Amino acid sequence: MQREIGRDTEPGALSRPFFASPEEYREFLTRHPLYEDKHIFRKLDVKEDGSRVGVWLGIDCGSTTTKFVLLDERDRILYSYYANNGGDPISVLKRGLLEMYEKYAREGIDIFVKGVATTGYGELLAAKAFRADEHIVETVAHAGASAKYLEDATFILDIGGQDMKAIWLD
Repeated sequence: MQREIGRDTEPGALSRPFFASPEEYREFLTRHPLYEDKHIFRKLDVKEDGSRVGVWLGIDCGSTTTKFVLLDERDRILYSYYANNGGDPISVLKRGLLEMYEKYAREGIDIFVKGVATTGYGELLAAKAFRADEHIVETVAHAGASAKYLEDATFILDIGGQDMKAIWLD
């Protein structure tokens, strides 16, 4: 659906949709396959005998979506999950975690979660439900990650399901 552009354009002018055709949308998905798949799954290099692998779990329990990421000891993403929460983030999170464990079990890998941290609107809910070691305010998590991975970052824009946050870093 097209909408009128802001007041600095001609009256009645229409905006261009994100994808003007199904072909443009398919091109976008080709360039950004994560949007179509929404999950990352990396097989781990382990011994044939079914090794136990220690990992870290980060959960973002948002207002409209639930996400989590599994990291190894070197901060590499091993697994990610993203789903609409439909008003029931705990059930969605439980289903996603079980799916993750089952995928690794099929590979003969025993996942051992060494620590869990939560953030987002439902950070306390998820922290209590899954006995998280830490919970952190989302904007503080953004600032901490920026400091670690992008030391020269000066601005963060978080567009969430029901709000957006702008953070200037000094």
